[in-house]
Amino acid sequence: MLLCSLVKLFSVTAVLPFVGEIKMYIYNLFDISHAASDQLIHIEEDKEFLKLQQQSRIGVIGSVDKKRTDRERRAIERKLKTERRVQFDRDRAAENEVTTNISDSSGEDKETESDEYESSTDKTFTASAPTTIKRQKTVLSTKLAATLDRTNTSVRNSTMILASVINEAGDSSLSHSLPSKSTVHRHRQSLRKEAAENIKQCYEATKSVVHWDGKLIPDVTGSAYLIDRLPVLVTSTVDGDSKLLGVSALLSGTGRDTAAAVHQQLESWHCDPFIIGLCFDTTASNTGRHSGACQLLENALNRNLLWLACRHHMHEILLSDVFTVCFGPSSGPEVIFFKRFRDKWDSLLSHQPKLDTTPLISASDSLKSFINDKLTQKHPRDDYLELLQLAGYMVGLKIEATVRRPGAIHRARWMAKALYTLKIELLYEGNEKILQLTGRQLQATQRFNRFVVEVYIQAWFSCRATVDAPSNDIQLINRLKDYSDEAISKTGLKMMARHSWYLSPEMATVAIFSSLLSNSDKQKLVDNIISERGPHLITDLPHSVADLHVSRTFFETTACEDSFLSAPVEEWPGMQSFEQALSTVTKLPCVNDCAERGVALIEKFNTTTKDETQKQYLLQVVEQHRKTFCKLTSHELANI
Repeated sequence: MLLCSLVKLFSVTAVLPFVGEIKMYIYNLFDISHAASDQLIHIEEDKEFLKLQQQSRIGVIGSVDKKRTDRERRAIERKLKTERRVQFDRDRAAENEVTTNISDSSGEDKETESDEYESSTDKTFTASAPTTIKRQKTVLSTKLAATLDRTNTSVRNSTMILASVINEAGDSSLSHSLPSKSTVHRHRQSLRKEAAENIKQCYEATKSVVHWDGKLIPDVTGSAYLIDRLPVLVTSTVDGDSKLLGVSALLSGTGRDTAAAVHQQLESWHCDPFIIGLCFDTTASNTGRHSGACQLLENALNRNLLWLACRHHMHEILLSDVFTVCFGPSSGPEVIFFKRFRDKWDSLLSHQPKLDTTPLISASDSLKSFINDKLTQKHPRDDYLELLQLAGYMVGLKIEATVRRPGAIHRARWMAKALYTLKIELLYEGNEKILQLTGRQLQATQRFNRFVVEVYIQAWFSCRATVDAPSNDIQLINRLKDYSDEAISKTGLKMMARHSWYLSPEMATVAIFSSLLSNSDKQKLVDNIISERGPHLITDLPHSVADLHVSRTFFETTACEDSFLSAPVEEWPGMQSFEQALSTVTKLPCVNDCAERGVALIEKFNTTTKDETQKQYLLQVVEQHRKTFCKLTSHELANI
């Protein structure tokens, strides 16, 4: 033990003279800077920083952040000052309303209070004069906001328009009302929400048919993918008016997602108990037996519904199938044959057909009379009128109209097929060297045009009347059977077999309300009425109306009385049950055009806002504004 103690004492005694050198050695050992850092570093601030790092610690981090504490203290003081100022304004306004005479003692008290308020707000208040609180005037109204929404005016543009109008008004009281972009944006959103909620609250559901139609459009929320949008609308069988319920965003276009979105919209607007029918495009996702949207909606509502397949969509398929027979299949998005014709339009020697004594197509007098009659009517689209005019040229009618320049040629523009082929044949004479059609192309054009004029025209322009649908379909079937082109006839009959929706027992019941049937034909249908619903599609196409079967379930589904069926057909007019049923049936829609207008609406206003809730409000406001101010007459403009 003694030896160890002596060794330790000797070691410490021996090391003491070298303590300073040992410290310098340790400092140099942990100095990780470059040996020539003084020569390598040229920025003086960096040199000073390095020297401070090499020295011992000169400060520590405290437990309290003094700067943050000062900021919090100042924020609390500002909040207290604001509260005192607001309370002072309220008290002063209340005193000015209660009394107009201020006593000396109260004046002294108020002067004292005012002095205290001056010290906190740096503003002067006079006790004897009433205080007026200036408020910014609201320059946006519900009507003005709706007009800006309908015209799709951006917030920036609407702010400039409002500022320009206020400045031109020359009213000094409006000089303080110049709005900022954020103010206009906030007010437009608030007024849009208020208007949309009022529209929904005032909506009264009646017996209706629900429509829907999907469309892939760009997603404006930042995704590079397309999103499936589904406009959902209802058409009332009371007044025939259509109402947009909403435009849902679907994860996929399956029948299950479609049915869920439609059902959700119906429940949201509390109109699901009033739905009696479904109007839809005849796609597999809608018409599938087990997972189709129509079947799933019937299951969700727990009752039978009328299946009102869109007759426009049916005839679009017919035209497309016949076009494929004549010109052959094509997988491209555009028809190359039509694209070449459009590109050569400016090179044509003449843009008007030559009026020969012999028409290009020999038509019956009934067909000419039909075209003349439809030319005098108003049509929802210019394409329909143009098709009639071109058909009139083909059959030799005197048409006072120019042949329009070709437009869209996308394969989805189904009517472009008929319009292009008719124009090519009408303008071919005199432009043979420019158009340079092969013999096969010319033959296919003539073949397709004869089908359009002789078979298709009458079917297309007669398909909107629901009560006449069974009769018109039977007439189309007979024209296809008698058509001379066997390939086209066979293709058309196959299409009608796949789309015999209005020949099924339930939907064929509307034929008893048609003016195209005689009383004896109606009586035969009533005598053979069945109690079962029957299938939605039939296997054998009928030859005449006598081959149809009607069902009593139609009246159960539409909630119409059928007591008039027990009376002779001649006595039906004037019977209350018949008149009520006739009023309902004549307003049943059989085309899905209103859903297509819903698609056009969301396509136009899709990029207006990224907020999904505001987008739904916007669509409601725009639809209502269009209905209220549709013609923009002087009377409407006076109230807009």
